[in-house]
Amino acid sequence: MEIVRLTQDVTVLHGAVNMGLVRCDEGFVAVDTGIDKQAAKQLQRAAADMGLPLVAIVNTHAHADHFGGNAQLLKQARLPVFAPVGEAAVMRQPRFEPEYLWQGAQPLPQLLNKFLQAPPTPVDTEFAPGVELVIGGRVFQTVSLPGHSSNQCGVLADGVLFAADAYFDADVVDKHGVPYMVNYPQILASARAVAGIAASSYVPGHGAPVANPSPHISALCQRHEEAYGVVIERVQSEATLEDVVAEVCSKFGLNPANPGAYVLLRTPVAAYLTAAVEAGRVLPVVRAGRMWFVPAEEELCSD
Repeated sequence: MEIVRLTQDVTVLHGAVNMGLVRCDEGFVAVDTGIDKQAAKQLQRAAADMGLPLVAIVNTHAHADHFGGNAQLLKQARLPVFAPVGEAAVMRQPRFEPEYLWQGAQPLPQLLNKFLQAPPTPVDTEFAPGVELVIGGRVFQTVSLPGHSSNQCGVLADGVLFAADAYFDADVVDKHGVPYMVNYPQILASARAVAGIAASSYVPGHGAPVANPSPHISALCQRHEEAYGVVIERVQSEATLEDVVAEVCSKFGLNPANPGAYVLLRTPVAAYLTAAVEAGRVLPVVRAGRMWFVPAEEELCSD
């Protein structure tokens, strides 16, 4: 974990998942808390080393790797927790994450791990995207950045934008092949919106803080557009969701090693299909007990 001082009042703990410390009148506000108690302890140590306590937590969205440290911090002190409307429900009931990844059913045991299910956390203030939060005299401007999750928000404080997972470092995009998201049009719009927000530094959820995020945003959008094109091409011959996932794996050299990795890939593929259906390019049809995706023109002709 590397401690990066971006401004007089904003420090980033840069690692696999970035966490922020923003100085206010009473101490530090944590922006996201990492995946587990070890990450939370690093936050606590960093704040202590700078001579001030933690006084609040702002979470950008309800994925386990961004709020998994909350429980540890709340064991030490009763800190107020702020989270976006909608995301807060999953934070209070984190079983929802593996459930929705498994299509709403009882999750496979292999999905019940710290990467997909954090300990539950209270949320004291649910905020709507775009509102200003005033915590300890410091203004935190929230920014609506949906797509990676349904109600994800960025946080702008002292000229630093915590962009959550609206975009990733280009190296992270290459590592994951097809980055996780739930809404294809929204992830493109949110990533591009980040570049239009005036800030001195941009902090993605995964990757290094930068002064200019545009190259990373371009890499992310290009990858999603490429993957969407693969999906459209595959369904020119009718295909199931599983067929399309396999095609994406083949095209991008991906080999999910376990059920967790698989569902984290299947979700964005399903999001591409939904976008294609909404755009009128693809239709879902049910035949012989399977759902197929076919070109819209083909189905119209068969009618």
